[in-house]
Amino acid sequence: MSSEIINDSLRELLSLLEQRRENSADSELESRFFNDTLMYLMSDGVDHWFCNKDILPIARESLWLFSLPEHEHINEFKNKLDKQLKACTYCAQAYHLSKEPERKRYELMFTKDAVKDFFGSLEKFDLKRVNASLTLTTPSTFQLTDPILCAICEIIFSPGLLGHNTIDQLFCQVFERIQQTGFFPTFNTDSAPYIYRLSLYHLRVVRFWTRKLLEKFVTEDKYTFSDETFLQIEDVVLSIIQQFTTEEDQFNETVLKVCPFQVTGDLGEFWKAFRIIVGASSAQVLEHCLSESNVSMPQLIRIQLESSAEWLGEILKTMTTMLLKLQGRFWGEVHNDSTPYYDIVKQICEHHVFQSAMKIAREGNTGKILQRDGTPYPEDKLMAKIKSMLEWIYPYWSSLRQTPVENDITHKILDTTFGYFQMSTWGVMSRAYCAELGLQIVDQCLADDSIPIDKIEEYASKMVGFATTVPEKLPALVRNMPIVARSVIAELMERDTVGINTAFHEIYRDAALRNDSVKLSQHTAIWKQLRHCFNNEEELNSAWVFNLLLKCYGNIAAIDIPNFISTRPLYDNSEEGALILKRVNELHSILLGLLKRWMTLSWDIKKERIADPQLLKPFVQLLCSPYPDLRANVKYFLNDQSTQKSDAELFVLLFKEHTFTTLDAFNEVLREFVDLTKTKVDVFRMVPCLMECLLHLVQTLTKGDYLEKSADGAKKDEEDAVKTFWDVCWKTVSIVLSTALKWAESYKPKDVVDTIIPVLDIAIGMMNGRRAFGEFVQKVTSSQDEQLEEEVIRYDSMNSAVDSLSNWVYVTRNELIARLVPLTVGILKVLKSAKMKISVEAYDRLMTAATGVNASRLSPENKESLFMALSAHEPTNVILMDGSDDDENMSWEPITVGSLTKKSEKASSSKPRQITLNESFQNVNLNGSPVRKPNKSKISSYFNKNQEVVVLDGDDLASETIVIKEEDDVKPGISEEDNFDDFDMDMDFSQIPDEWLEGREKQPEQPRIIKAPERDANATSKATTNAPRVYVQSKQPTFAVTTNGRRLRPPSMGFSKLKSLRQEFKAERRLVATAKSPSAAGVVRNRFNQGSKGGDSGSDSGSESESDSDDGDNAGLLGLISDMDSSESRYGSVATNGKESSSVKALFESKPKRTIKIIETPQASKMIQERRMKANEMEKRRHKFTPNLDKLYKQILSWDITKHGDCPPDVQISSYRSIPNRFDTYDAYFGYFEPLLMNECWSQVERARETLTEADVLDRCTLNSRCHINDFVDVSFSVPLSLVTNNLQTDDLVCIANHFGPDFFAADTQDSRWKGKAFLGKIMTITQTKNMGDITIRTYFTADKITLLNSLAPKTPWRMLRIMTLTTILREYAALQGFQYYDLANDILSPKLSDVPKPSQAMVDEYCTNYKVNQSQAEAIASAITKKKGFSLIQGPPGTGKTKTILSLIVSLLDSNRGHTIKNPTQPYGSGKILVCAPSNAAVDEIAKRLKDGVMTGHGLKQPSIVRIGVSDSVNASVKDLLLDRLIEHEMDASGDNDEKNGKFSARRSHLHNEIRDIQIGLDDVERDIAQAGSDMAQMAVLREKRKSLLQKRNKNKMMLKDIYEDQRDHSHQLEVSRLRARQKVFANADVVCATLSGSGHDMLTSMCVSFDTVIVDEAAQSIEISSLIPLKYDTQRCILVGDPNQLPPTVISVVASKFNYQQSLFMRLENSIGDEVNLLRVQYRMHPEISKFPSQIFYKSKLSDGPDMASVTSAIWHHRPEFPPYSFFNVLDGHEKVGRGKSIFN
Repeated sequence: MSSEIINDSLRELLSLLEQRRENSADSELESRFFNDTLMYLMSDGVDHWFCNKDILPIARESLWLFSLPEHEHINEFKNKLDKQLKACTYCAQAYHLSKEPERKRYELMFTKDAVKDFFGSLEKFDLKRVNASLTLTTPSTFQLTDPILCAICEIIFSPGLLGHNTIDQLFCQVFERIQQTGFFPTFNTDSAPYIYRLSLYHLRVVRFWTRKLLEKFVTEDKYTFSDETFLQIEDVVLSIIQQFTTEEDQFNETVLKVCPFQVTGDLGEFWKAFRIIVGASSAQVLEHCLSESNVSMPQLIRIQLESSAEWLGEILKTMTTMLLKLQGRFWGEVHNDSTPYYDIVKQICEHHVFQSAMKIAREGNTGKILQRDGTPYPEDKLMAKIKSMLEWIYPYWSSLRQTPVENDITHKILDTTFGYFQMSTWGVMSRAYCAELGLQIVDQCLADDSIPIDKIEEYASKMVGFATTVPEKLPALVRNMPIVARSVIAELMERDTVGINTAFHEIYRDAALRNDSVKLSQHTAIWKQLRHCFNNEEELNSAWVFNLLLKCYGNIAAIDIPNFISTRPLYDNSEEGALILKRVNELHSILLGLLKRWMTLSWDIKKERIADPQLLKPFVQLLCSPYPDLRANVKYFLNDQSTQKSDAELFVLLFKEHTFTTLDAFNEVLREFVDLTKTKVDVFRMVPCLMECLLHLVQTLTKGDYLEKSADGAKKDEEDAVKTFWDVCWKTVSIVLSTALKWAESYKPKDVVDTIIPVLDIAIGMMNGRRAFGEFVQKVTSSQDEQLEEEVIRYDSMNSAVDSLSNWVYVTRNELIARLVPLTVGILKVLKSAKMKISVEAYDRLMTAATGVNASRLSPENKESLFMALSAHEPTNVILMDGSDDDENMSWEPITVGSLTKKSEKASSSKPRQITLNESFQNVNLNGSPVRKPNKSKISSYFNKNQEVVVLDGDDLASETIVIKEEDDVKPGISEEDNFDDFDMDMDFSQIPDEWLEGREKQPEQPRIIKAPERDANATSKATTNAPRVYVQSKQPTFAVTTNGRRLRPPSMGFSKLKSLRQEFKAERRLVATAKSPSAAGVVRNRFNQGSKGGDSGSDSGSESESDSDDGDNAGLLGLISDMDSSESRYGSVATNGKESSSVKALFESKPKRTIKIIETPQASKMIQERRMKANEMEKRRHKFTPNLDKLYKQILSWDITKHGDCPPDVQISSYRSIPNRFDTYDAYFGYFEPLLMNECWSQVERARETLTEADVLDRCTLNSRCHINDFVDVSFSVPLSLVTNNLQTDDLVCIANHFGPDFFAADTQDSRWKGKAFLGKIMTITQTKNMGDITIRTYFTADKITLLNSLAPKTPWRMLRIMTLTTILREYAALQGFQYYDLANDILSPKLSDVPKPSQAMVDEYCTNYKVNQSQAEAIASAITKKKGFSLIQGPPGTGKTKTILSLIVSLLDSNRGHTIKNPTQPYGSGKILVCAPSNAAVDEIAKRLKDGVMTGHGLKQPSIVRIGVSDSVNASVKDLLLDRLIEHEMDASGDNDEKNGKFSARRSHLHNEIRDIQIGLDDVERDIAQAGSDMAQMAVLREKRKSLLQKRNKNKMMLKDIYEDQRDHSHQLEVSRLRARQKVFANADVVCATLSGSGHDMLTSMCVSFDTVIVDEAAQSIEISSLIPLKYDTQRCILVGDPNQLPPTVISVVASKFNYQQSLFMRLENSIGDEVNLLRVQYRMHPEISKFPSQIFYKSKLSDGPDMASVTSAIWHHRPEFPPYSFFNVLDGHEKVGRGKSIFN
């Protein structure tokens, strides 16, 4: 039969099989199927029925033929099947595996007896075949034929066959013959769970074969029992475990049930079988197995050890494997007492089997152990036997790591390995092996950072002895022990020296930053033992001693400071500090001595050690050492004596051989130096050598195309090394330049300048090589984009270096100036191309030098180039000030250089109130400006006489007189009133005598004229020209803007005695601050050296910056400026220089203090009283914006949520009162509304709770801490981040409970059946970490809940349930609390008819024409605009054009606020901000959308600028571009202040996090491999080195990550300032702000202190009254309410509150009092006249009319039919309403 025919027949058979199973009762179909099956299976070419997956379904079904009577064709079928099962093991396997599923299927179809008979016939068939296969063998010619293999396979998969004695005997005979031949059968891993049962077979050879085959599966094939396969043998394993707990001479019945054959009686064989399953199973499977058996393995092992078990070896092997896999889970719960765990160790060591087996390890028995043939036992086999008895020690200890007994068990195990097994009674093999086990434990303790210091000190001599042992003298299996000992000692000493370095930094850093928890780790005993090694000639030259000493010194080289012992008392006198210096000096002296001895080593040995990458950092440290002897010795060591090299050549050679490794090492050295500069220690002497080496490195890197060539084949970490070097090098340059100012106090200025010159050379080299750095990084990353180097290397550190460079612009050393100016100009240009600006302080210092405002040694060319480079860095002259208490009338004028006088100008006074936002932003140009911190001056000097000083410049005496008032020397942007603001903050009014407040005004003093000193005739004009110290006129006007965007008006020029005090003190403060910069010299010469030559006429109007350096920098800076050349130069003579220096010294001379008297000043008395009034007004404003909500919190958080009812707990309905139309006082108003608001809040909580289920509960909430704040308790919880996201938000009300359950969520009942601990809380903050969210919740506990409060303990688990958000409730309550301070408070309490006349008809007609509105709409608009203060009500029935009226009203208000008429509409909109609100987002979005589209007027389309306040998810897509956040982002994108750089930080941070994660995964794998390696010493050594390498990589990445975080933090601060400016600009340009009523109370608007003179509320009749109060807090003078009380009422949940008129809107209450002023929109454009007629008559007193042609416009073709008129009423008789969940009513 052809293959095509066979395939077709098979497909037909499979189809028939499917039909038969669907129609099992169809006998005809059944007959047809089996006939076709027989025909197909008996066909030629159809073989391997069961191992062919396509035929297998047919073969399984064909087994039913065994139930049929004997027949010729059926017999042929059985014979063919018999042949296949004898020839193919796969068919035999699949055949027996098919039986069980078929049995289960048949049991569902037939009776049990029928199924039993059927499978009985199959069993007979199998027995006959297996018996025949096994009896074919003859003793003389035995071979593993196919029938025998197939028979063995059938027995494996059907072990029940062995229950027949004949088969059992034949099976034993076959395996005995197999043993004789030595050729055992093998099977695939699929047979493993079936073969395992035979591991308990009574014949030893079968058990042996079974174990060996399973071990092969595990070791070679890496087979493990999965959860699924383990289920097949779970019964066997559990029976084995049960057998361990049974008496030795008894058999557990379970074993006999699961093994249908005769089992062995040797319990040791059971342990062997159990060891196999332990080795082949995963930890999860083993844990499950132990759990199911209810047996404690530790207890089981104790029981076995207490017996005289001869199978101790198997127990130890099994225990070792289980310990490696289960670790701590092996023990279950570990208690604090270590005694039971160490008792097991003692039981093992004292067991007679252990002692007998370990005789071979005794001292003196070596060589006496013989084999059976009398030959000595091989050493490797002896060592293997010793290892098998001791290898459990390390896994045993490892399993108890990170448990309460870890420390105790570590000490006891070390006593065992380093003490007991190191006794002289033990041989060298056991001592060496146990030593290595102990060293592994110490090594793991190092990795876990749990070092047993006392034990290490106790066994220090032995550990060093292990390290000095010659490996070749040990047996091969333990020759790794000395290497392990050296590695452990090296790690200990490296940690010790790192700890010394860390402790040094903590001791000598600022006290405020010091961490007293840092302790020194003292390995004194090991250091003592190592000193013997250093004196031992054999050990001295060994590589491990060399490496150890160099690495240790490399860790403390940064703190090995010359002469520090003599200066240490200046910083610290602690014992720790003395110990640190002692250890450092000790290492220094040892290394110095050994370097001299190591110089005699051969060059081959030196070269090998120099090539070690781990020693590069110590070599670099030594090359940079400030000690000449150390440098000389290490250079000699590194130098090939055949060719002597210079220092530079030597360094370059070392670098080129190990480029990137050396670069990494140098990065670490520079980082350590930078960290050292942050301490109090003087590091000046360390700088020259470090800078010399750094200069060599920079020159090498930037020379030619070295970096470009190095990029070929460079890896990612090598790229990171280059980028890190770029950053850390610039940081080092910056720090050295800034710190040098302090050094100049203690060292000669010439020495300091000599040190700085190489630093400038380094910076120049980095500048010149910046493109090479960029191209290297670009080439390595293989970027396809054409990026500039500015995009691949960062310039942040370079930018910060400009601050330090600017301090040196006045130093007079020519060679320094020759480097400084080109470097600074170059950096400025690079930063310009990178779109970065230098700081304002650096700009000020450089600009004063570039413009010649202060004398310097810069040449004209230098000044010109510096000036041109600075032009791109000019700061925008917008200064952000604290706008909380500034006067509304303050502003600035641009500073004009050379102006003779400033015109006096009185500040206009007005009522002290919050300025409106439209006044705040007129003509504001916000382009990003530096934040200037306003000064806080105190009353320290006062009432010197006011004098006008007239300074006459020598050449211009006859032509120009400059009159300068000292009182005018005001810091830019600070007016008289603002100065007084600051003064008020620091002044105690109670200490001012009353007489002073009534004092008299003094007569003004006459100005005094001082002739300017003549110029030095020998000096050039350029060097001696003195300009007034002001800044060059900015290209942009200078003005001040407060944090809320308010522009300040020009200051008044009137003066008072109190202001004189203020200004004189501020002038002195500026003098001290400016003296910290060289640019202050001219001012000080004018102040204190007016008679000297070359004195400046000092206008200090440009001095704004304050230096951050301390006073100690001044003396150093003075010395640097005085460091001048002795010979004449082109910049001026020596005499001139000397005079300049002497004038600069005046900066630092102390002046006599002046006596201050408080005298009578009438002006001060008046101003103080005004300030008091203003302070009171500010206090009222504070209460209005941020009222105290504690009362609200206490009420809500004290509620018992388990109670139900219409009123809150303990509140009676009698406490509520119906809201009247008028109120006499605010207290009455509050007394009516506050209880009803709380009732509404309670009802919302009730409804929210009814909708909650158990699925809403957040589990796994762990309490971290609690903090008492006033009457509240803030509780902090840790919650999984997955539960926090999208579930919780700030201001949410949550319920915290120890449990919830069904009773908590039961239906509404008065008496809750729920029992538990629960309390309410309000979420204050949510912070996110990696995988957890930290939630701070404010709670309140009354006296009866103190027990519940005491149960809030750290680490306790709780559950959390979100109830609802309190945002709207909080804002409504805040409005209710602050309402008494509103400008419209009286209009709300007692509304009265207005006396404002009605608008004229001409005005109404004008609105009709310009805005295309009808008469009633125009009247409403005109009436609202005419009424400047109070409420205007506009009632808009359906279809009357409310929205159009609002749009026209907004445009008209903007025009009116702008100050021009409708006839002149061309002026831009920029002032008169209007707040538009509505109860719903939909209503707000509709207005915003139509305003965005524009409002058509008679003068064209008007499109005001709009800002939408809200959340993106709640806002319509058409107006999302108007959202504040979107506008801010757009503004930041336009100004270049976006967070693109933040994205780069995130990308770099994410990349490093991924690398650290991968490294951590690798570390975890290594740790797991180490744990499972057990006592494999060679593998342990490899793994330890791998772990060490991974740890180094991880630490390196963590350092890089720390740098990124610091850079991002600085950038984020700048970004936040930019975001603030962008927000101010957005509001400056906005005309209309749109928000919901609740959204108008957003903290952002409150924090900006904005004002809205006019508020428009749409749908005002649909909001409760207190919601309408929220937007009125912004100093609102006019509120326009638009709505219709006849339509939908406000939504109120509380039925009780509704009964007391709480659902009444503010619109409705005002209408009840001033209904005559309601403007009704009388024309509707929506309804058919027949429809409008009904509401007009019923609701609007027939005042509602129809628009033109409404009958035709709204008519439909079916209206002419009588059954379909425009409207009809239907009487529904069969209807009813139901109250659903949450009390909602539905039909």
